[in-house]
This record gives sequence, C-alpha cells and structure tokens, in this order.
Amino acid sequence: MKRFLYTIISFMAVLPIMAQDCTTATATITFYRNGGSPTPPAPVYDDYCFSVALNKKVVFASGNVHYNGSAYTFLSNQYSYGRNASADNRDLFDFKSDWVSESINGDEAGKWNNLTKAEWDYLLARSEGGHAMWTHAKVNGTYGLVLLPDDWNNTSGVTMVYGHNYGDDNVNSYSVADWEALEAIGAVFLPGAGNYENHQNNCAMYMSLTPTGGNYYLMCSCKDFAPKWEGGDSGLALNFGAAVRPVRNAVLPVYEPHYFSVAADKKVMFAHGNVHYDGSAYTFLSNQYTYGRNQSADNRDLYDFKTDWVSEIINGDEAGKWNNLTKTEWEYLWSRRVDDHLMWTHAKVNGTYGLVLLPDDWNNTSGVTVVYGHNYGDEGVNSYTVADWEALEAIGAIFLPGAGNYTCCDNNCAMYMSLTPTGGNYYLMCSCKDFAPKWEGEGGVVATNVGAAVRPVRAAEIVTP
Repeated sequence: MKRFLYTIISFMAVLPIMAQDCTTATATITFYRNGGSPTPPAPVYDDYCFSVALNKKVVFASGNVHYNGSAYTFLSNQYSYGRNASADNRDLFDFKSDWVSESINGDEAGKWNNLTKAEWDYLLARSEGGHAMWTHAKVNGTYGLVLLPDDWNNTSGVTMVYGHNYGDDNVNSYSVADWEALEAIGAVFLPGAGNYENHQNNCAMYMSLTPTGGNYYLMCSCKDFAPKWEGGDSGLALNFGAAVRPVRNAVLPVYEPHYFSVAADKKVMFAHGNVHYDGSAYTFLSNQYTYGRNQSADNRDLYDFKTDWVSEIINGDEAGKWNNLTKTEWEYLWSRRVDDHLMWTHAKVNGTYGLVLLPDDWNNTSGVTVVYGHNYGDEGVNSYTVADWEALEAIGAIFLPGAGNYTCCDNNCAMYMSLTPTGGNYYLMCSCKDFAPKWEGEGGVVATNVGAAVRPVRAAEIVTP
C-alpha cells in the first residue's frame, strides 16, 4: 500500500474492506494567507481511487451485486456475472432512486451507492498521458468495460490498448492470470451482463443513481462502441433492467480553503499577489489586481524563464515552499468544470484586465455576478470595483492581472510562466481579452527571454476540521 508520511502528520488508520482502498492521513496545520506554515507534500492516496467529480473520489466494489432472497452480496470476482431476475435469485435489477438504504456485503446501510449520470460522465472523460482511462477487454472469455484508477501506472507486464472498441477481438484479451495482474494495480472490470432481454456477454449496462423525480439513465458500453447513455438524454423505463456495481466514497483529506486541483491527486494554493523583486528579496504585491512591468536588476516584476523557483525564498517563507505550475498542471486547471461551467473567466478589476481562476470548492455567495468563460464580447460583463473583487476574493477567487510581457500586451494579456523541466521547452500561459487561455508561441514554445509575470503556488495543506 502506498503511504505518504512526513513528520508533522499523524497517521489515521482506516481499515480496508476490500483489495481496493483509498485512505490518507490527516494533520493539524495553521493556515496563513500568504504562507508561513509548514508545507507537507500533496497527499498520495492508497490503492485505488477514481475521480467522479472535482471534489469526489470513489472506490468500486469488487464484484457485481447479487441478491439471494435475504441479502445483497458481491460476486466473488469482477469478471463473473449473472442474469437471474427472480425475487430470491437476482443479478439484474429495476431502477431505484438509490441503493444507500441497503446493506450490501454485510456493510452498514449507507456505505454503497450508484454513480450519478454526471459522475459517470466525469469518470469516463478522464484522460492521463494522452490516453483514455477506460477500454474494452475480454477477461476469461467475458467481454466488458475496464476502468482505470486516477494513479494508473501499468507495471503489470500485461499489454493494454486504451479506448479500444473491438476492431480486433484479440486486443485486450486476457486470461485470469492477466486480469489478476491488472486488478492488483487498480483496474476495475464491468462485465457485459446486458439487460433483461438481451446483450449478454456484449454490453456492460450499469445503473446510474437516479435523483427523485429524475430520468432513469443506464451507462451502456458494448463491444462496438464507446461508453454512452442508453436511450440518450430521454432516459429509460423503470423496469429496463441492469447490473449494479456500486461505489463507496473514498476517505479523503480535508484541505484548507480554497484550493485548486492541478492534477487528479494534486491541489495547490495560489499566492495572493504577483512576485516582485526589489534587488534584495522576492515579495508578493499587496493585492491581486496590482502589477508592475519593471525589468531592472533591482526593481523587477517581469522575468526571464528559469527551470524552477523552488530554490527562492519568496515573501519571507523558506525556500522550497513556492513554485510555478507545469504546462500540464495549467491545462488541468483550465479544464475543470463544476455544475457544467468553466472554472475560469476574464474580468476587469479596478480598471485592470485579467484572468479569474475559481477554486474547486467554488460557491458564489458573494452577491457579485460572475459570467463564466467570458472572453470580452462585452467589456461591461465581469467589470468589478475593488469592493466587488474583495467579495469574490473572500470566497476563493484568484485574479491574474494582464501584465503582458517585456515588449507588449500591457493591461491586456495575463502571461504567466510555467515550470520548465530541465532541458525542456519554455511555455508561457497566455490569456488575453479576446481569447481563452492558451500557450503563447508556436506550439506553446517561447524564447527564454520573452519575459513574463510570476504567480507561484504552494501545496495545499491538510487540516483537521
């Protein structure tokens, strides 16, 4: 089991109930607005978590649900399935509002439930390393859908083709030994149990959690097409019939407010001002909407690229606390969605144009209107006074002012450095008034001396509620 340990963290044991578990530790850490507290590394979870929303990770049951007339249990392995549908011997079920009231596998009621439609969508949309986090496979002769955990790293020695739709049935065709090697590193298999009428050993059809009064949705993934919704957005009849593979909530750390996910298992806090150098020390500017364009040796706000900022003491904190986001972290940050809206927008704060970033736990209780993903078709939209901005900032919003680069784009483009690996290319995040965040330069690559502002981040810290 993977553990993360550091001296200021005290371990909190969580007993695993199956091979796949997802636990972490907790700590008491004081939060300071611009840093100053000890900084542990971002947590690494135990085996094996699946993100189904920005703030939710789950663990899958180790087999499909079976009912024997008196109790719900899990089948003994992931590739087995039944198609029984009688009152006292059941593997396929009518839809129900939820499963949370049921005791399953001897666990207390409330532990297990189905994913919602939105959670299935989020789960299936995940990608890592340029590949989908699902694929079709045949395990011990059974066709079905493979789901991969957030921290997937195929060290099994078993070849996997991602996003496979059975143009060739010999691809991802696994023996029991093959599957056990994949399962041991977190893979989940949903066998093609079909529905009441047909699709046996073809379609992996699994129930979604249906909100009261809502439509019934059935995740359907057959040999010849990618996962989709059976019946589309109109939903299905109550008695269509499907298998059930429930999930339970992963045990997650509680973070200080307000954090930003930049990878499946990494959350950060932004500094509350751009970096300024006065010739002897790096500090943060006093607010988020102020910026400078100074470039001299002893008065500097725009900088050449450097491999990292981790060796610098910034704002009086110890070296190693602050650094820039990598290119892939910036991209993950942009792509986040909550309630079907983007978690960034453009705005004008006290006359300064720039990019607003919203935290994972965003809930706009400020009374100030925010139009999400706004690109200045109307400059009167998201135009804020200092008081407006302070209300948004108080609930976690971050503002990156349009400081431009050495030669252009003053009060227009929010250009901010990425962390550049040794020997790697230099990438500059660029978000101007008239286009969404992108990478400046051909393919995003720029010269080391193009010049840019710096708004560093630190690891989000775990706190005891």
